[in-house]
Amino acid sequence: APGSFPFADDGEDLARADEEWIPGMWEVTSASAHSGNQVWSLPNTNTNLHYLTLRGPLDLSSAENPMLSYWAFASRSDYWNYVEVSTDGGTSWEALLQNRYDSNGYATVQDEWTEIQVSLAEYRQPGVLIRIGGWVGTNATDFHWIDDITIDNPPSEIGTGDVDADNAIGLNDAILILRHLAGFITLGGNGALAADVSGNGTISPWDAVLILQFVNDIITEFPAAAGKPTGPAPALAWGAPS
Repeated sequence: APGSFPFADDGEDLARADEEWIPGMWEVTSASAHSGNQVWSLPNTNTNLHYLTLRGPLDLSSAENPMLSYWAFASRSDYWNYVEVSTDGGTSWEALLQNRYDSNGYATVQDEWTEIQVSLAEYRQPGVLIRIGGWVGTNATDFHWIDDITIDNPPSEIGTGDVDADNAIGLNDAILILRHLAGFITLGGNGALAADVSGNGTISPWDAVLILQFVNDIITEFPAAAGKPTGPAPALAWGAPS
């Protein structure tokens, strides 16, 4: 929902995109996404700057170390990337990132997905608006994609399995996974990463089972941490009664 923290948008839900963003020239399109099948795309804009703006302000007052993270991909090596913050309802904006990405000495994201991270630690307060800006070159085929936008605390040192980011793995981590699967809550970007203890790229009841096994010393390492992804536990096969 607009104004909720932690925040995560993978570009796969068009209705949610309209609810949470003021898109301007940005649009959700099908593409070779960083994850899923859709991205936020900025088509050729003749080098004019356009913003993707959160529709509602965030309350970051309880965040320990909030960070904006997203993945960027450019059709060629000359485009600009902006991140700006407002604490007065959008009357004025402060630039946190103004980077040009090209092949002449700057970092490049041409032809590959690259993660962009911007600290929001100086804005741990209510009423924080955030917008991501960009422009691309003058060629008709130029574009600028972004995907998997999150506003969250960085992963804890425990990482895998520590869904609630309390630097420990316990029963509550399994409960949060089950609440997420039941639709009661939505895990943010880092919470979702920590929840995938099976390492298979999805969150399922099997992840909650693995956490409970870890808590009860049945296993000592998660498949994701060991680099050996696993699927759900096999179903029991019941034989015909004799």
